[in-house]
Amino acid sequence: MTEADMLDTELLDEEELEEKRTFNYDPEKINIVTKEPTIDILLRRIDEKTLNLAFDFSRKAGIWNIEAKSRLIESILIRIPLPAFYIDATNEEEWLVVDGLQRLSTLKQFVIDKSFNLTGLEYLIELEGKTYDQLERRYQRRIEETQVIVYLIAKGTPIEVKYNIFKRINTGGIPLSNQELRHALNPGQATKFLEKLANIKEFTRLVKLGESRKKR
Repeated sequence: MTEADMLDTELLDEEELEEKRTFNYDPEKINIVTKEPTIDILLRRIDEKTLNLAFDFSRKAGIWNIEAKSRLIESILIRIPLPAFYIDATNEEEWLVVDGLQRLSTLKQFVIDKSFNLTGLEYLIELEGKTYDQLERRYQRRIEETQVIVYLIAKGTPIEVKYNIFKRINTGGIPLSNQELRHALNPGQATKFLEKLANIKEFTRLVKLGESRKKR
């Protein structure tokens, strides 16, 4: 283990200890509301940029291939219920996806962006190779009108609770680091600026950031 890696581990341990000390909140303040919107409503929010998919924090190891995306669309078309979504709705003007990023990203890419053709279908093989625009209207409507379960982390929920929920739910793929969780819950301009700095060679040489610290 290099000196930089040892320093990273020490910093991470300190962060986790500090979080354990400061995460002292009243469970009664947890306010999660259950909704059953249609996929069309969620896609409209995405298109209007009032539902933030936070792509910067998706993990490459967890990115779905075309077949996985196509199977999701097929599941909707044959009426298989989707797992619930968790969304941070504490900011009414901009919701943030906590759990369900890949599913919502896939729906956006298929319905709005029209960026892939259905591939590797198991049941609806007659739809193989089709884009959203090439589907019969009855299939398009089935996607649009499908209701999903969404758990909204409502306004008034303390930031510590929101962070804890995010960390507990974020179990798929490679877990996000503590710093990435903070970025994901606070996707502002300052965060984006610091990310750009961390990827500039001259800057990284100057501050000598370790590779694992750049990722955080």
